Amino acid sequence: MLRHLLIALVSCACLFAQVPDSKKLEVSHSEKPVYPKEAKKKHLEGPVLVQFEVDETGNVVGAESKSGDPILAAAALDAIKKWKFKPFLRDGKAIRIRGEMPFMFGTGKYEIETTGPDGNPRRMVVEAGVSEGLLVHRVNPEYPSIARASRVQGAVVMKAVIGTDGSVKDIQVVSGHKMLIDAAVDAVKQWKYKPFLKDNVPMEVDTTITVNFSLAGG
Repeated sequence: MLRHLLIALVSCACLFAQVPDSKKLEVSHSEKPVYPKEAKKKHLEGPVLVQFEVDETGNVVGAESKSGDPILAAAALDAIKKWKFKPFLRDGKAIRIRGEMPFMFGTGKYEIETTGPDGNPRRMVVEAGVSEGLLVHRVNPEYPSIARASRVQGAVVMKAVIGTDGSVKDIQVVSGHKMLIDAAVDAVKQWKYKPFLKDNVPMEVDTTITVNFSLAGG
């Protein structure tokens, strides 16, 4: 019996050892920032880049704005502190990690640049209108039959990375009905963009993509 118990313990240890390291921060809960009334009165808009720290349980324990108007930055900081992430694993253990998140205020078309730990450009962050202008191949989603039968419609909002070859990767769903999400993601994975150039060099792009589902005429 002792031998069987030892075998079971060794098997459990092997299973824990096989837990893969996290490759990126994954959002489990997000909230949009509230557009400040003062900012509206002053017609303030534009991007805010927030750097934040996530603890071992996935909670945001610190945040600071790296760029953007102070009034807008305050709203962005209030929002990011309410976000929740999946624990980031390294060697089977949850660790603290820092990340960056862009928030866009207003309807203008903006771009900002984020940097890696070495200070070199990592990728561009662009407003949705900018990336839409680069779209060269769009695949419309197939309306899920269960969603149509249930009269479910609306938008699925995603954050994604446009690669230097124009392909879409690292899709993260921000909001949307669960009946529509899979169809939206499957469609966007097939989209193709013109490479985003900075100083004639292709750059990866962080952006927001929205797919709308409507029952009008259906």
